[in-house]
This record gives sequence, structure tokens and C-alpha cells, in this order.
Amino acid sequence: KSDAPPHTPLPTECKLAMANLNTPLVAIFLVVCLTVLSPAYGMQLMVDSENRCRALGNGSVYDISTVLPWPMTWPPGSSSPSFWLDPCNGYTCNGVTGTACCQHADQLLSCGNATSSVWILESQPYTAQRSVLKVQLLDGFQWRMSTITFIEDDAVNPPKLEYLGEHPFLQYNFVVRGKCVGQPKTGSGEKCIY
Repeated sequence: KSDAPPHTPLPTECKLAMANLNTPLVAIFLVVCLTVLSPAYGMQLMVDSENRCRALGNGSVYDISTVLPWPMTWPPGSSSPSFWLDPCNGYTCNGVTGTACCQHADQLLSCGNATSSVWILESQPYTAQRSVLKVQLLDGFQWRMSTITFIEDDAVNPPKLEYLGEHPFLQYNFVVRGKCVGQPKTGSGEKCIY
């Protein structure tokens, strides 16, 4: 599964312009449709100085502290996990304190620090796609980093953690899907309690 949101559908006017690409004016209109009318955008949130699992943005509080029972292992409940995750409090990984993601490979490797996280709220206007929260955990061993993407999905309750793999090189990608995954309320307006 990919955590990437689906492509934004083009407005009808843009589809008509594509069908009639025989004039320069129509071609210019099509460029405007593709670049202006259907962009995705994001907003960086401010991480709460008292609680690393909360961030503030545009008058809303995003809180991942109780979305999952941190600390988590991947695979969940494994006696020999590949990763250990705790974006809230961190952990000591091979002598590095505050590690939010620790890879258990041939040695323990920090793949991102809880104290250097960047939170981004992505939105998809003109679509039914709900906002997506990304928490990037930076400053791991030799440029390693991890991204945990939180995707609202009403069909998944309680939330579930998935590992998507390493891509690009030295970036470890996780996704959490669930009804309440840190956002203040669901897409249907139901308040999320944390």
C-alpha cells in the first residue's frame, strides 16, 4: 500500500480543454488548470514544547500520544523486532538518547530523533481526500530519518501501524491508519478524544 494520496481529479473545464488542444489559448488554459486549480498543499505545525506528541497549527491541536500504545515495535509484538518506535519520549539506541525510531539490524541504528521532529499537515483541495499528518523524525545515524504518516480511515478502528519500507535510501516509512489518528475531529465532524 502507498501512503500517497490519490491524484486530484481535474475540473470538467480542464478535461474539455485537454480534448481541444488545437489552439494556443486552450493550451494556456490547460496549464492554468494543471498548476493552479488542483494543487496539494501543506502546513508545518509547531511541536508543543511540553509534549513532543502534540503540535499546533491554525488554531487546532494535533495529538498522537494515545493513537498507539507507544513505544511500539515493528512487527507489532515481535520478540525480535526490526524497529522500535516512540515519537513521544524517545529511547536510547546504541548510546543515542532521544531516538524516536531505532532499527534493530546487525547493530542498533538511530533512524530519527524525537527532539528533532517536523510535523506537516497535507491537504488535498477539490477532493474528498482528508488531510494527512506526517511526522518526520530527523537526525538519525548517518543521515537516517523516519516518516510516520497518519491517515484518517473510518474503516480502521483501532488504528493500525504498517511499515512501508525504506525509500528513498535511508528513509524509513511507516503509516498509521485509523478513525482518529491525531486530528481534532473526523471528516464526518465527530470529535476525537485523546
